[in-house]
Amino acid sequence: MVHAPEGQVRAWRVDGIYTPTAILPAPPPPPSRPPRSLGDFSTASAEDIANIAADHFSQSEALKWKQRGPMRAFLGHLAAFPGDTWQERWEASGHDEGRPVGDAAGDNRPLRMKLNCAAGQAFALRLVRPALLGFRSNRFSHYSPWFRGVAQDPLLEEFCRRADQLPMSQARRTRTKFDVCCALTVFGIDLKDLTPEALLHYAVESRKHELAGDTTSFAGTLAWPILHEMGHFPASAPRSLRGAVTRGQVSVEEAVDRHQLHNGEMRDLLVEYIRRRSANLDYSTLRGLTNLLVRTFWKQIEKINPDQKDLKLTEETFTQWKEWLMVLPDGKPRLDVDGPLMAVRALYLDLQSWAAAEPERWAKWVAPCPIRDADLRWFQVRRRRLQERMANRTRDRQPLLPILSKYVNDRWHRLRTLLDAALTVEIGEEFAAEGVTWLRVSTKDQRHNRPPVRAVNRATGELVHVSRDEGYAF
Repeated sequence: MVHAPEGQVRAWRVDGIYTPTAILPAPPPPPSRPPRSLGDFSTASAEDIANIAADHFSQSEALKWKQRGPMRAFLGHLAAFPGDTWQERWEASGHDEGRPVGDAAGDNRPLRMKLNCAAGQAFALRLVRPALLGFRSNRFSHYSPWFRGVAQDPLLEEFCRRADQLPMSQARRTRTKFDVCCALTVFGIDLKDLTPEALLHYAVESRKHELAGDTTSFAGTLAWPILHEMGHFPASAPRSLRGAVTRGQVSVEEAVDRHQLHNGEMRDLLVEYIRRRSANLDYSTLRGLTNLLVRTFWKQIEKINPDQKDLKLTEETFTQWKEWLMVLPDGKPRLDVDGPLMAVRALYLDLQSWAAAEPERWAKWVAPCPIRDADLRWFQVRRRRLQERMANRTRDRQPLLPILSKYVNDRWHRLRTLLDAALTVEIGEEFAAEGVTWLRVSTKDQRHNRPPVRAVNRATGELVHVSRDEGYAF
């Protein structure tokens, strides 16, 4: 069993990586009174809901008639599933598992668009509360205005006002507002109930399911600092989402617990031993020692002999571990076997030495060291071979360094010249750079205060993302 001492920094896991943070991602608790600004329609008739949706989302009497049709079609689709409420029917429909609502229309494209639109309006009305996967499996171009129009939440309007003032593209400002509206929808809360833990949970889940579109950043990245500046988040919360997920130096307990040892007493021993050794080690060396003793040594001992309770290893157990050590998981021979052997030997010898001064603390763990002098007989020879391989790699690559340096510098200067020339003309005009004629072309996001620069080679037709490539080259 893995122990987690109180007071330690908590950790969460994404794609196999444990990342320490002051905040643990968690959905918010259900509100005592779910937000229903227009009323509770959980058991209302389909016709009543269609009328309410038409009255709220239509701008004119002529459009109300058209508005009722999509909502009737959507509710008719849900009515085919069991349940006493629309929420129960939604959950029974299987759309929360990632199947878009429009799939119910088959090849009927107009009906697909109507079902998709009606689903978004049903979410905004809080008629049904989808899971994140169920929500993001559909695409809504006007969801934020729909949701805000129903919510009528002054706090949400203040957030959106601040988002509209961000010095960036309109697309990113829209995405910032959408993230918060989406989070409030799937959590079934108002903005006042959106905690840092909840927004972090939304960001992590979006990234996990690759729903954020741009997987290089977390959803909610821009929303976080706005909420912090509004005083909505506690002062103790990080000022940015990046600050909440950035890896820092982990405690000894966390470093050991990530390997999930089964023997609690051995886990405690290794924590105490590594903590005592930490006084004389830098952080990088300490992490290396932890990996050698916990992952490479004891974790494998538990796999070989799950009943092993202490450091008194049988010859058979130690021999199996040493055979495992000689080969990497990919089947190649391990070149550095001395590191684990020396670390394990130091563990046994340190415990023997410390037990003489503090028997009440260490004596019960004293055991004969299984690593004999013969196991380290060729240590110096292997160390010299390792150093030789490192030196050979340096000698092999050193002649290529001037070539690499020249290529990198020449490429950056070429792109820098092209960018400077492109900035002297307007979109749609031609310009020359290094004897080549280029045409500056428009981009999808010219509303940005610094829109990206792109140009087409008139001779080859090649499109070059000049500003982006120049940044990468630099």
